[in-house]
Amino acid sequence: MQLQRPWLPNESAAGSKTCTKCGATKPLDAFYRNAQSADGRHPQCKACRSAALVAYRERERVTINARKRDAYASNPGAQREWNRAWRNGNRPARRLQHQRRRALLAEATSCAAFTAEEMLRDWESRGLTGCSYCPGEFESIDHVIPLKRGGAHELANLAPACISCNSSKRDSLLDEWLPRHVERLRREGVVSDDWCPPLAAQPA
Repeated sequence: MQLQRPWLPNESAAGSKTCTKCGATKPLDAFYRNAQSADGRHPQCKACRSAALVAYRERERVTINARKRDAYASNPGAQREWNRAWRNGNRPARRLQHQRRRALLAEATSCAAFTAEEMLRDWESRGLTGCSYCPGEFESIDHVIPLKRGGAHELANLAPACISCNSSKRDSLLDEWLPRHVERLRREGVVSDDWCPPLAAQPA
């Protein structure tokens, strides 16, 4: 018989869990995976874990920076190679990191915290696997309502886009840009007359 660990909160059969830090009951997806836990999830929710990490980094900023400088000085080549490998192997995460920084600098109306994996799962659930505005591939992340036009940095306002479409759209709203963009694609023979952009086909 498997014993329940004393620090684990009660869970409902619906797949939820109570955070041991904030006391809120949330879906299991709101908790990081933890192979050492009986339920396979960390006892604290992602929001509490992130807040604790931010507080730790702020509290230990001097020590952390000194440790990083020493590690880089002892083997700069290894650090550069690690950075290069991470960038090449985590392109969606890197693009999301860049867009989140843009949102913070632009003082967006909302700047939610989520991972690249959560973003990709959200897109997949909505059928957004390539560019949202043409038959091209996912090469960049677009804020559907631009940050400069009051858009938020949250899953509902992000869409995959190719570099060409993202550059063309810039800070335009969809109703300002998408109709003439689709008309140009049809005129140039890129798409058929009855083709509809994946994002425009999303339910309201």
